Amino acid sequence: MRPLGIYLWFGYDLAPQKSLELIRAAGFDSVSLWWGEYSGAPAPGVQARWAGENGLSLDSAHFPDKGADTLWKPGSAGDRLAQTVRQALFQCGEAGVPVLVMHLTEGFRQPPFTQWGMERLRRLADAAAEAKVRLALENLPCPYHLAEALEALPGPEVGPCWDTGHAYFGRKMVERGERKPFPAFPGCFASRIAAVHLHDNDGTWDQHRLPFEGGIDWDAAMRELACSGYEGGLHLEVQGAFGGFREDGEAAARVFLKRAHTVARRLRGRLEQYRQEEGNSVKE
Repeated sequence: MRPLGIYLWFGYDLAPQKSLELIRAAGFDSVSLWWGEYSGAPAPGVQARWAGENGLSLDSAHFPDKGADTLWKPGSAGDRLAQTVRQALFQCGEAGVPVLVMHLTEGFRQPPFTQWGMERLRRLADAAAEAKVRLALENLPCPYHLAEALEALPGPEVGPCWDTGHAYFGRKMVERGERKPFPAFPGCFASRIAAVHLHDNDGTWDQHRLPFEGGIDWDAAMRELACSGYEGGLHLEVQGAFGGFREDGEAAARVFLKRAHTVARRLRGRLEQYRQEEGNSVKE
């Protein structure tokens, strides 16, 4: 059965070991990690080991997005960023993390699309193949350069990370005239999806709510995922309190995680239903 996962830092002020224990107790199969420094927590590799000790597989890791725009600029800052991503790919490989997610830009300003950025991404694609870790390029609310990068990197070691909340928020910004139009995502790259970040919002900002608590049409989203052929897990990138940690404690975290797991099972049921329907239509 398709595994269900959730982000380790789901919005409650708990030690990572306690969060992993509660995630497993709620019924989740997998977890994703932040592959960088986070609130004084132990190194991600240690967290990966703790996940295994709690019976959780590793869905993916997320590389920090700070400074992502330097990827597209000449100079040492962009080189250092690319080198750090490269190191993270090999660290993930050693820790058993199958996918490393990264942002191509930071914020809403569009850096120029440059040869420096693409050359660094080509080297990272080579490193991903060597490390045997897929590099997943995530769609942001304004997915600058994403289509160009995916077209230029057609190998299996690189694919998109489909973030449903970002896609919806971005579309709403375009409808309000706040951003210029951009191609629908994942669109023609759907067959290459390497990871999914499932969360919801009301279209006004990136809230990371549980699915069905915002404006996303989840029937349409699961139908699109079913048609893509994606075989990986369903992963919730949600937070009980976006922008900070809740102080409600362990009992409230347990309640939130049970709600999250119920929602994840609901999504899985719809996805499998639509996949079966898709298979039947092909046979006909």
